[in-house]
Amino acid sequence: MRTGWYRLTVDATRTSPDPVTWMLPLSGENAADPKKPLDYTVGLTAQGDRKALPIASLKVRYGTDGTGWKPARAARGADGRWKVTVPVLGTAKVDLRSTVTDASGASLTETLIDAYNSGCADIWC
Repeated sequence: MRTGWYRLTVDATRTSPDPVTWMLPLSGENAADPKKPLDYTVGLTAQGDRKALPIASLKVRYGTDGTGWKPARAARGADGRWKVTVPVLGTAKVDLRSTVTDASGASLTETLIDAYNSGCADIWC
């Protein structure tokens, strides 16, 4: 494999969401409690395999309402999954950017713009 930047585009269909790898603890309106930190768990698996892959490092950053990126807390758990904590944000639209690195040094960065709302940050609220 040649060293360099590659662009990965993913199309996925979730027929049975796994609460650990796919969902955040949000309301039906995609909103978190604006007065509490948002905690969620991150795990890594190969497509079609439920066996967890080891994560060497995880860096998560968040942005609100188009502002710069700030670090979220990410800590490895005893089961190999990582617990991420985004601090109390008040009312805001929240973007997330995660970089996961495996033991071989391969890494993937994923950015979710408008990943969720903290409080009632959307027009329908």
